[in-house]
Amino acid sequence: MIIKIVTRKQKLGLKSQERWELRMNMKEKDPEEFFNHTRMDRHIYDLLLSQTKDHLTKKSIRTPINFECRLVSVARSFPSAFGLELSYGKINSQRNNIRDLHNSMGGVFQNSAMGRTLLTGELPLPQENYLPNSDTIFPFFFVADAAFPLKNHIMRPYPGRLLNDRKRVFNYRLSRARRIIENAFGILVARWRILKTTIHYAPDNCEKIVLAYIALHNFIIANKPIYCPVNYVDGEDTDGMVHLG
Repeated sequence: MIIKIVTRKQKLGLKSQERWELRMNMKEKDPEEFFNHTRMDRHIYDLLLSQTKDHLTKKSIRTPINFECRLVSVARSFPSAFGLELSYGKINSQRNNIRDLHNSMGGVFQNSAMGRTLLTGELPLPQENYLPNSDTIFPFFFVADAAFPLKNHIMRPYPGRLLNDRKRVFNYRLSRARRIIENAFGILVARWRILKTTIHYAPDNCEKIVLAYIALHNFIIANKPIYCPVNYVDGEDTDGMVHLG
């Protein structure tokens, strides 16, 4: 009986490998279809493979799927595992619909490990320093929007519309700094659209999913400039005019 089970598993392993080897043929014969399956061209895929094959090589008593087939298997299922595909659409800063008031952006932040340590002063940050060309000592801070509280290490814009010139200029400069952050996150979200909606998984799994997307995003953007062309993000000219990406 044991011999029969092992033989059956070996056959299943061979069938699985054959299936993925057929997909691997696309890399050479049909690059466009290969990209549709993996979201990478063959050059980026080969580079990623060279850096991960030692971790993907599986030791087993049955015939294992080779490491290249394992990588294409992961790459194939990763973008669509959550019912979403890559998008090359325009970046925007629209927020998701909030279904639960307690799970708003500010609320989630305050209940996160980072938020708690920041608000209690336990997050290790650089010491206060002088502002440029000034004798004023100021703490390092995170740039935030109106959804977050104003704290020593959190800078948010002045609320309301009837603001004096000084406050409007401050809000503009803060918004300009925040735009850089939103551009960076916007690129990530536009490429991996699962980050644009609610991820219905356990927090630990969500953390792993997000870290995996960020790692793959950083890897591709560092090796493929066309992944993020110049006109893909918002920009600002010498007159201070904002040009949307």
